[in-house]
Amino acid sequence: MGLYQMEENFQFIISVEWYHNDEEVIYFANQLSNQSLALNIICIVTCNDTTNFYNLKRKLTKVNIKSIVFQAPYNLGYLNGCLYGIKEFGLIKKEDWIIISNTDILISNIFLLQSMIRCNKVYKNIWCIAPSV
Repeated sequence: MGLYQMEENFQFIISVEWYHNDEEVIYFANQLSNQSLALNIICIVTCNDTTNFYNLKRKLTKVNIKSIVFQAPYNLGYLNGCLYGIKEFGLIKKEDWIIISNTDILISNIFLLQSMIRCNKVYKNIWCIAPSV
């Protein structure tokens, strides 16, 4: 099965946390919309504060990427906020990729996600990717 045949069968579920950073989250979502596999992306945003919750949802509807916004019951922090969004989403299949990310990053390669798939064919069962610092 070729790479392009596989694309229809999986999603990149990208979970991020929001805490008073509308512009940063919108910029990140715009970067995701530029990815070669943008149609396979669902951006999950967990709001750790109720301030501007609906404003953020409205702004995300203007970005060309599937997104879902969840309201946390209280400030869960970064990682627990991202995990909360994944749990609330709940529609994850075995072949899906789950990505927990910061929003203050630059995604300069529009083929980043496609490269991850190709790399996983060589190095089976990738479970963590982190930048060099």
